Amino acid sequence: MSEVKDDVLDAIMNDRPISQPSSESAPAPAAETTEQVDATIQPDLKTTETKEPEQPAAQPGSWISEASKSIGMELKSEDELKDFITKGKSYGDLESRFATQAQELEKFKTSSEVDPFANDTIKKLNELYKGGASSDQIKLFTEINSLDVKTLSPIEAKTLALQYEHGLSAEDAKTMINSTYKLDTETYDKGIVDAELIRLKVDSQKDSKFLDELQTKAAENPAQAKQEEYKANLEAYTKKVEPIAKSIQESLTAIKGVSLNGKNGAEAVTADLPISDESRARIADLVTQYAVSNNIPLDEQGQKLLNEFAENVAWIDNKQNFAIHIAAKTEERIRAEFHNPSSIDRGQDNPVDDKASLAKQQEAWVLENS
Repeated sequence: MSEVKDDVLDAIMNDRPISQPSSESAPAPAAETTEQVDATIQPDLKTTETKEPEQPAAQPGSWISEASKSIGMELKSEDELKDFITKGKSYGDLESRFATQAQELEKFKTSSEVDPFANDTIKKLNELYKGGASSDQIKLFTEINSLDVKTLSPIEAKTLALQYEHGLSAEDAKTMINSTYKLDTETYDKGIVDAELIRLKVDSQKDSKFLDELQTKAAENPAQAKQEEYKANLEAYTKKVEPIAKSIQESLTAIKGVSLNGKNGAEAVTADLPISDESRARIADLVTQYAVSNNIPLDEQGQKLLNEFAENVAWIDNKQNFAIHIAAKTEERIRAEFHNPSSIDRGQDNPVDDKASLAKQQEAWVLENS
């Protein structure tokens, strides 16, 4: 029995198939007990179950070679890899700093392009100078630009209005106010002073309005003001010329009295040349554009000029139709001149000499007159 177990143990330990025992096995030594066999087998089985196959030792530098393949460059040692990693970190920091500086530069460029001036006052002064503002306007702007008209007291508004509207000094303005309103509490009763303050408050409303309009005027760009004035004048002129142009269009149905034979007066053969509806439909717009572009005065002479312009446009637009119409009228005239509708009997084209017929006619005449 002991020998069989030894064969099993040997097969397990050497990873061989277990052979079947022969029928004639030698008897086990008497000194070997079952407990001894079990004690011997158990530790070996435990060792067999937990033992793992040994891995081959990694060759030095093999993992560095694999890393080199993944990054596309050849690294031969750990020092080279460490140096590469250090440089990579430095490049990342440098790239980050570069991106930050680029953002700051772009932000600075954007802010400079949007508003290159230190403040709104400097910006407005630059616009006024570029627009051709006079020195008096520049001086006025710098004096009252920062003025908050709405927060002025009635007496302050009145004082400033007297200075800018009438050219008084501050002292002269104060003197005039004191002479106009009873505001001295040592001279007048409180009730009178209170009533005068109310009157001053009411009067100062127009002064505040004047100062507000003055601020707007001082900040007005002369070039822009001229452009707006031109635009307003152009709109007003266009409104005046449009009905005149429309009237010209409605009346221009044909070019009248055109000489077909090149003669004047009684000898002239004339005709009216009709204008197409398509051409007439655009006469008003063209006349308006012509008047606006050339600033044609809208008096009698100017309107005559606009009528001539409309006729010229009609000639150009209808030249082919006019040519056909003139040709047709000319043909009618020629036919009328050479066609003779008279019913006078001019005899036969080839008369026959018939003596017998003539004799009979003479006989009949003698009988009638005998």
